[in-house]
This record gives sequence, C-alpha cells and structure tokens, in this order.
Amino acid sequence: MLRFALTAGALFLGAIDTSLAVRVLEDTEHSAELALSQIDLPATATGILTFKACESCRVSAHRLTSMTTYVVNGRELPFAELMRTVDEIAAVKNAAEQTLVGVFFDVQSGNVTRIALHTRAR
Repeated sequence: MLRFALTAGALFLGAIDTSLAVRVLEDTEHSAELALSQIDLPATATGILTFKACESCRVSAHRLTSMTTYVVNGRELPFAELMRTVDEIAAVKNAAEQTLVGVFFDVQSGNVTRIALHTRAR
C-alpha cells in the first residue's frame, strides 16, 4: 500500500511539473484571405503571386515553389488544374469577387506554401 501511495504521489508531482512547463509556439506560416479578383496569379508554378490585403496596404509579392500545394474546394490539384478553374471562374460575371482564396506563405522565406480556392456551388 505504501509503495502504491509513493508511486501515485510521484506520478501526480510529475504531472504537475509538466503542466506548468513553458511552451513556445513559433509562427511558421502567415495567411491572407482574399477574393480571387484581388490577387494576380503567375502564369507558371514557380512565378510570383501578388496581392494587396487592403486598399491602403502595399502590394505583397510571394514566390510559388515546387513545394506549393493547390487546393480547390478541399481537393488538392496540380497548378494547371488550379489555373483552369480560375479561368472558368473569370469567365462568369462577378464570380471572381465571390470566390475566396486563402494564400498561405512561409514566415521566413515568404514563399507560398499553399493556395486554397473556395468556389460557390453552381
């Protein structure tokens, strides 16, 4: 019984110790959520994407790399299919203003890590 009490006490003290530990969370990625009409996509998968997050903001430029992923409505697609989808959206009046794009980029390099396009159901 004494051994059980000592073991339980040691486990309890160990749990308290780790629960009070300081954890440092590092921000590795930034993002912007914009309408498709607010961004300029490059013609190639390694080009530069530009956008203005607000009217008074400076233009932000970020490079796409071979590691950049492209997601449309939750499905990961190659760059060419993303661009085909963008072209289809651009052909419909006002659709680019109603289509949301999440642009995610690495804090240190500024490179685009992911582009997520969310289209309205048609």
